Amino acid sequence: YSSPLVRCCQTAAEVINGYQNVTEDDKGLRVTVEPGLIESMNDKWYRSWCLPDSNGTWGGRNSDSSVGINDIDARAKLPIQNLILNPTSIQQYVQSVEENLTNLNFDDSLKEYQDSSINMDVSLTKFVDTSTNNHVYKKAPHYTWNTFETKQELQNRVEETINLLAKKHPNQTTMVLSHGSPCTKLYERLKSDHWENHGDCTYACFSIYRKRNDVEEDMDSWEALVVNNSDHVKEIMEMNKNA
Repeated sequence: YSSPLVRCCQTAAEVINGYQNVTEDDKGLRVTVEPGLIESMNDKWYRSWCLPDSNGTWGGRNSDSSVGINDIDARAKLPIQNLILNPTSIQQYVQSVEENLTNLNFDDSLKEYQDSSINMDVSLTKFVDTSTNNHVYKKAPHYTWNTFETKQELQNRVEETINLLAKKHPNQTTMVLSHGSPCTKLYERLKSDHWENHGDCTYACFSIYRKRNDVEEDMDSWEALVVNNSDHVKEIMEMNKNA
């Protein structure tokens, strides 16, 4: 299950691709686009892309700047559900990126990047589930510029999504791919603990939670086995440095 944002779907596709490389049983795995896992729809997320000087930086390049409604990207004024891509739209977007990469003239130094990027996108178009009704979180978000998702609303969303997935797949291993803020708030809600006790959820880190079925419904039923582990990234960086 993946956030609708393309970068998460691409990672999910590579997970399936990697799994198939080490086992003959692929179990028909596909990337299910799950709206409940999308990035926090707060002011910092909006500022990262909808301001005149936005460059993807979380919170914007100048987080203290005041913004007039006429200065922001027109898409930020739309209800957020109008901006969230459905599975078919994600496939179409990735296919267009693949075509553009294929048609570009890369020099030899960048040819490897071009080939790897195309292969990554092919994995996504192959593995994404185009069904629009397999997700578990059914509530349509109502957010727009100046009507942002609150911390409590984010916690409610990710907790509900995870519990619905656990109910849908009892006693099974389920992988979900999301973003730093939802993963951090999920830890806080499942463990009733402040995120600073385990630090930031950084790029490519992972956590493992186990649902306990031997406790009362209103008791702590999630056990955190691993939280925000990124040792594999450090190992790769060290290997590249020594190569």
